[in-house]
Amino acid sequence: MILGLAVAGILAQPGSALAQATIKFSDDVNLRFGVLLQTWANFEQQPPSQAYTQELFLRRTRLLVGGQVAKDVTFFLQTDASNLGRTTNGVKSLTTFFVQDAFITIGYVKDQFLDAGLIIPGTSRNTLASTATLLPLDYGVTPFLSSAPTNSNVARDLGLQTRGWLAHDHVEYRAAVLEGHRDSLPTNPLRYNVRVQVQLLEPEAKVVFPADIYLTTTRALAVAAFGEIQDHYHAYTLEAFFSYPLGAWAQLTAQANSITYNGGTTFPALLRQHTYAGEAGLYLTRLKLVPFAHYEVQRHDGTVNDDLDLNRYQVGLTYYWRGLNANVKGAWVRVNPNISPSYNQFTVQLQAFYY
Repeated sequence: MILGLAVAGILAQPGSALAQATIKFSDDVNLRFGVLLQTWANFEQQPPSQAYTQELFLRRTRLLVGGQVAKDVTFFLQTDASNLGRTTNGVKSLTTFFVQDAFITIGYVKDQFLDAGLIIPGTSRNTLASTATLLPLDYGVTPFLSSAPTNSNVARDLGLQTRGWLAHDHVEYRAAVLEGHRDSLPTNPLRYNVRVQVQLLEPEAKVVFPADIYLTTTRALAVAAFGEIQDHYHAYTLEAFFSYPLGAWAQLTAQANSITYNGGTTFPALLRQHTYAGEAGLYLTRLKLVPFAHYEVQRHDGTVNDDLDLNRYQVGLTYYWRGLNANVKGAWVRVNPNISPSYNQFTVQLQAFYY
């Protein structure tokens, strides 16, 4: 019966249903499906031998399901089997599977929402950005440093979040209470965070996962601040995002952030540090090419921790053969630790995406 309803929903509205991969059961109930595959050919130097790994693996294998189950009640579920086929300590991983995102959203007032479930906090635009739209090869490392101490899964944590848009969509806010790290009872304090973003040019789309790069004419200048605490741990972020067309031939995208972490006595392994990241790319419209660059810095407080400081550089080129749906990306990454030998990574990624 369910299969019959699904087929009937698709046949009833072939244009919109097929175009959006959406099954409509009624005005208030629908389902939408998607997939993301990213295959890597990866060659990474291994200090101190400087020999290169030679690997072909699936960096991401994601299934996406979203939809509406009642008026003003939606959900989103995303699974991932990451790094399938990648070898770690002599073992090739072929069984990794986990739930990446899973939350219910209730729209209680126009443009104001409550999320409940497995949620990604707004540490930075880079952590929030849709994976399919990433400008560089992959997410930065520094925006995810709080993931392990807070017992999160790729930064996702369980809890509640209210978010919305104000001032004619020029102000976006997110405020969450999350589980964070739990002690043995568990009686320790919960994790709280707030993010506020202001759009100084045109408002962007009202979405949970913003774009990291636009392939269309978009005029956006967003500045944002984020802060979070759990017991004696705290972190805060300042960042900016810019996207602007350069005539009809190109679209410029750039962003930068500064994040400060202090694990305190709550997470002593997360040393007090300041991180900085920036990236930029230029979409050449007719050629469908984007040359890009990405840079990250970690600077720890106190000279005793200087050995942990490092820089990461990345340059690359993406050919948006079929836009975000099908593209190929190549990148060179250089990691320069403060005292350890530097090493290189060369990667080619093929992406297939639809949602």
